[in-house]
Amino acid sequence: MPEGDTVLAAANNLHRVLAGNTLVRGDLNWPSAPAQGIVGRRVIEVDAYAKHMLFRLDNGTSVRTHLRMEGVWSIVPAQSREARRPSPHVRAQLATETTACLGYWLGMLDVLPTAKEADLLAHMGPDILSDRFVPTPFLSRARLDPTLRIAPRRASGGLGGNPPELSDDWWRLGIARYEAEDQSRPIGESMLDQTLVSGMGTIYLAEGLFAMKVSPWRPIGEVDIPRLLASTRQNMIRSVTDYPRGRRHHAHGRVGEPCHACGTLMKVAQVGPPLKERPAFYCPRCQEK
Repeated sequence: MPEGDTVLAAANNLHRVLAGNTLVRGDLNWPSAPAQGIVGRRVIEVDAYAKHMLFRLDNGTSVRTHLRMEGVWSIVPAQSREARRPSPHVRAQLATETTACLGYWLGMLDVLPTAKEADLLAHMGPDILSDRFVPTPFLSRARLDPTLRIAPRRASGGLGGNPPELSDDWWRLGIARYEAEDQSRPIGESMLDQTLVSGMGTIYLAEGLFAMKVSPWRPIGEVDIPRLLASTRQNMIRSVTDYPRGRRHHAHGRVGEPCHACGTLMKVAQVGPPLKERPAFYCPRCQEK
């Protein structure tokens, strides 16, 4: 499943080609989506919240999509063969005079009032890559020096090209949610719980815990949560600002390969409650329980 960094990197690319432009085509191949109403509208911005992508239009509506396991967005010239004869797997086509954005195998698609986005996402925890999730110790530095890229919402600036409004209120909320959780719950399982802090998946579970030398099965109460969230967020930002080269895998997907730190063969096991297990890659030596 794509993680928050993948979705935000895609949203940034879509924003660069769509924002400020008028849609001349808006095909939504989804049963509950309206057959008309978005053609002729100007795209204000393309944003992301964790694994949800939000296309905001000038008439106060938003198109929400979710990539789920297989979804991907392709950006092609409007007159290309791919745009003129789209595959049946294309669930959405949003096109300007020059550029077509094709959403393949999307897992969710809705059109809703932009003002209702918060209601739609209310069940989720704060987005780890949000401008509002800046770690408190870095907040003053981030406001003084945008080149630190502590808020990666857009390489050229914040929404609409303006500098992002940085805040630590969601950072503090995320830590508070971990503090309120059952402190005996395994940290690996907790990192996948999108109601605590959203945007992390199995990749950053593995990479974040490997960097901290923490077992996925260690109880929350024995983990330095602020340090874990800050380091994981920074790793994800590196990926967003230089995707996909910025992704560095020291643990995820490396089962049977030597640990980069100690040489022990990496392992994988399942974390999470029954029927919701997910793989956790780890070093049995560096990350002893």
